[in-house]
Amino acid sequence: MNRRIKNIYKGLPIELTDKVFWVAMEFQTNSLSHTQGGSCIVIEYKDDSVLGYKRVKKTNEYIHSILTNNFISDIKRFEQGRDIEKLEEVKTIVRRIYATGYQVQSKTINENFLEIWNSDNYTNLPWDNLKESESLIFEGLMAVDRFKEIVDCQAIQLEKCITEKFFATKAGHVYVYSYFDSNKDAYITMAGKGSKNKSGEDIEGTLWLVNKDDEISWEEYMNQSGNKFYDFLDKL
Repeated sequence: MNRRIKNIYKGLPIELTDKVFWVAMEFQTNSLSHTQGGSCIVIEYKDDSVLGYKRVKKTNEYIHSILTNNFISDIKRFEQGRDIEKLEEVKTIVRRIYATGYQVQSKTINENFLEIWNSDNYTNLPWDNLKESESLIFEGLMAVDRFKEIVDCQAIQLEKCITEKFFATKAGHVYVYSYFDSNKDAYITMAGKGSKNKSGEDIEGTLWLVNKDDEISWEEYMNQSGNKFYDFLDKL
């Protein structure tokens, strides 16, 4: 197993690493799963299957959708039931859930997998146990050094910006994405249509410090919509 594969499973129990079956993108019907960014989810089911889902933008809503649409025979009855009844039904389906890039209780956002729910210890529904990060859809991508040249902000120190969660430029504030990893290459993007902040408010058109998705080639990035971002920079 190469280093990159080890990193993908970092934080998962060792007994699950060889059992994870990653659901192909064509079977992830949520349109946001086909855009860059987001977290990964691994669900261990009571039938011993272990499924992984990538590029998840709204973790709580996604888990709710997976379980209700695929495992609940009467969704209307389920949704109208009391939470304690829903919980007991979910516990017959799911054993454990792990995810990256989120906040749960006192834990902070983390790129490694952390357990967010299990059927033995939790008394709330899985989708009620999370605090979301931003739901960010990339609109173009530019290396930080090139961006700093364009907006003439060479003196900006990324370390300080990461601590403060934003930095000011003549192009406007650049915010630090919750999933940003300072150990990886840094880029600037513009939030595209459908992007939301942690409160669910529209953030389309704002600038963000992010990492490039390693699974997406530069050709794919260039073929995706980024004209608003590049046109905006051209006008500075």
